[in-house]
Amino acid sequence: MTTTKIIAFAASAELEIKIKKYAKAEKKTVNEYIRDTICKHILITKFKNTHEKVRKKIKSKKLKSSVVDDILNTVRKKSHLRQW
Repeated sequence: MTTTKIIAFAASAELEIKIKKYAKAEKKTVNEYIRDTICKHILITKFKNTHEKVRKKIKSKKLKSSVVDDILNTVRKKSHLRQW
């Protein structure tokens, strides 16, 4: 069974309006929208960190920058993160 916790945060009136607008556009509740957005942000951050570690590792092997970029672009295209 999954347990949930309530997390509260302060937001400006302008931000609240934007959140509601985007949530409505995606046909989600505000909670769903915020939760999904945070999860996406975490996933993208992990991907970027991994991307940078891989880039450094490949460069340490003395490959040309263009080869490194080609390798990373191939991985990105195969990844579910290609939409971002």
